[in-house]
Amino acid sequence: MSQEFEDPRKELLEDLLQWLDWQASCGGEVWPVDNIAVWNQRLSQSPKSRGQTRRVTVRSEEPLGLQSAQKKGSIPESKDGFLSRSISQTNRQSQPNIEEEIKSNTTRPSKKPKRELTAAFTSFLQARAPSIDFAKLDEQTGLKTIKEHQRRYCSSDTLCAIGAGRPANPVLVIEGHAQGLTQAAKGSLGKIMDNVLNIPRNKMYWLPNLLGQSTCTVCPTLFKATLECLSPQIVLIMGRDMKSKVSMRNTNGQVQMGIEMEMHTNKWTVPTLWTHHPTDMVRDVQLKKECMIHLKTFKRMLRKVTL
Repeated sequence: MSQEFEDPRKELLEDLLQWLDWQASCGGEVWPVDNIAVWNQRLSQSPKSRGQTRRVTVRSEEPLGLQSAQKKGSIPESKDGFLSRSISQTNRQSQPNIEEEIKSNTTRPSKKPKRELTAAFTSFLQARAPSIDFAKLDEQTGLKTIKEHQRRYCSSDTLCAIGAGRPANPVLVIEGHAQGLTQAAKGSLGKIMDNVLNIPRNKMYWLPNLLGQSTCTVCPTLFKATLECLSPQIVLIMGRDMKSKVSMRNTNGQVQMGIEMEMHTNKWTVPTLWTHHPTDMVRDVQLKKECMIHLKTFKRMLRKVTL
């Protein structure tokens, strides 16, 4: 007979173990049951009335283990009610211990990790550099404001280059490469400006993009801010990875190297050509040949804007 009474207790303890695991994992307070009214009734009644209620309800709402066993005929119900009385006694003996375990494990999870996370996030927000209002940047004072912001908040040992030239220069040359503009690439860029495009330095503004070379979080924002201070008539973009750093578009929706496109910011939209970076062309002769073809298109674009 003792073997027959292990099913309801084992099932109840397994449910309790699952509930305690839920509490330990995420502090949940909900234990789903099929009939919540019966669960609340059993927990809220006094010890004296609890036993009486069990005698009445145990036949109609027996544990699933006993119901399935009775359907199979493995646990016949006694005519004198011995089976019901035994179950009531077993449940009365185990119920107080279960209630104590539930009370001891329904404590809420500590809020200390949450407070520490909130404090760390607040400290991060307070330590970051203030943003720059792009609407207040112009040709007269914009670059000065940007350089002052960089001196105050840049975290690099050496200040990152944010461009060179006068804001009103008509030709804007934007270049960006993961390795930067190497010494050989600087010589190649100079030859392109002087011998191929014939652009005087006093008509050009040079703006580099670091493309992750610096750990400073301020300088990448200053690149976009500098664009708002310039007023170019035409733009030459050099570097394959620059596609995601500037806003380029074409009338037919195609964005690719070597074709005439447009670049736009909050203040201007001008003709633009995108080609290879000098650092890549130094190592690959084929890219240099492709760039020469692209630059022929750019020369035609220069004549359109009378440069």
